[in-house]
Amino acid sequence: MDELELDLESIAHNGIAVARHEGRPVFIPVGVPPFGVIGERVRVRITRDKKSHAFAEIIAVIRESPERRAPRCQHYGVCGGCHFQHVDYAAQLAYKRAVVVEQLARIGGLRDVEVGETIPSAAEWAYRSHITLRPDQRGRLGYTGVDGKSHVAIDECPIAQPPLIALARAARAPKGSRARIQIGMDDAGAALGAPILQIGAQDADDAAPIPTAGAQRVTYHVRGRSFRVTAGGFFQVNAAAAGALVDVVRRRIDPGLRVLDLYAGVGLFSAFLAQEADGVTAVEGFAPAAADLRHNLADLPNTAIIEGAVERVLRDLMPIYDAAVVDPPRTGIKPEALERLLRLAPRRIVYVSCDPATLARDAKLLTQAGYALIDAQPVDMFPQTYHVETVAAFMRA
Repeated sequence: MDELELDLESIAHNGIAVARHEGRPVFIPVGVPPFGVIGERVRVRITRDKKSHAFAEIIAVIRESPERRAPRCQHYGVCGGCHFQHVDYAAQLAYKRAVVVEQLARIGGLRDVEVGETIPSAAEWAYRSHITLRPDQRGRLGYTGVDGKSHVAIDECPIAQPPLIALARAARAPKGSRARIQIGMDDAGAALGAPILQIGAQDADDAAPIPTAGAQRVTYHVRGRSFRVTAGGFFQVNAAAAGALVDVVRRRIDPGLRVLDLYAGVGLFSAFLAQEADGVTAVEGFAPAAADLRHNLADLPNTAIIEGAVERVLRDLMPIYDAAVVDPPRTGIKPEALERLLRLAPRRIVYVSCDPATLARDAKLLTQAGYALIDAQPVDMFPQTYHVETVAAFMRA
C-alpha cells in the first residue's frame, strides 16, 4: 500500500481526522497508536483507495502538536472505549463543537447556525457511574476492542468510577454467554464509600438469563432531586454533568407552557420542566423505565405519564402542546414518530441528541417542515471519547 506524508487538517465524526492528498480527502482514525492530533504532520499508509477519497492509518508522527499529551490508560488504543486520551482536554472540546458544525452543514445543509462552545464536564476522569461490558468465552468481563470485534480484559479504566472496575474484575458471566452486562453504582453509595451495585443483562443473544447481583435499582441525584433507575434502564453515564444538560434544556423552554417530553426515560427533564410548566406529558416505552418515571414524578401533580412506543402514542395525542422535548436513542427519531410529532405542530422543539449525524439528518427534516434551527449547544458528557451530547432548539415559523 502507498505511504504518504499528510497534515491532519480537521476532525470529522467518530474520531476520524481529515487530511488531503491531491485534493482528495483522506480519512484517518486518530485514536489508535501512534495516535494523531489535528495540526500534526504524519506518515500514513493507505488502507482503502476509492475514486473520490481514501482511508489510511498513521504509521509515524513527523511533527507533533502542542495539544498532544500522554494517554493515562494502559489499554488505550486497544480498547475501543476512548478516542481522545492523547489530546488536551480544551482541544477535545473544540473538536466536538467542530463536529457538530460540520455535521449540521454537510448532512443537514444548515450553515451559519449558532453553535455554542462545548460545555465542559466537571470531571475529566472517573466520571462514568455505570459501564457496559461483555464476556469472553470463559465469562471474564471486558470491553470491546478498537476493531469492534475483539475482547479486551480490563485492569483499569480511568474514565469509570474505580469500584466498577474492581467489581468487573471479580464478576463472571456464564461460559459461552454473549450478553452485554451493565454494572452501575449509585451516587449515595459512592458518598458512603460502600457502593450499591447492579449487574443486569442487556440485549442477550442467548436464551439463558444472566444472573444478577447487588441492588436491582440505583439512585442518582441531580440538582437536588433523586432519580430511581432500575437495572437495564437508561440514565446519563456522567451523572455529575447531567445537571448542566438539564440547565441547557430548561433555558430553551419558557415557563407556563404545555410540554411534551418524548423518550422521557426516568424523567430527568420532565422533573425540572414541570416546576415551571403549565403541564408536562412524559412518554416512555420501556416498562421498567416507565415505572421509575412514575415514581420519580410522583410529587409533581402537573405531570401525566404515558407508557408506550413514541410513534404509537403520538398517533393518539391531540395538538395541545406548546413545546416538545425529544431525547431519542442514537439512531434518532423514527420517521413515523417525526411525522406524527409534526402533525401536533408544537411551536418549539428541543432536541437532545447523542449523535451529531442523526441530529443533522432530523434537523434537515424539521427545517423542511417549517421549523428554524435557533441554536445548537454541545455538552461534553463523555470526556476522552468522540461522543458529544447536543441540545438543538427549533422554532416553528
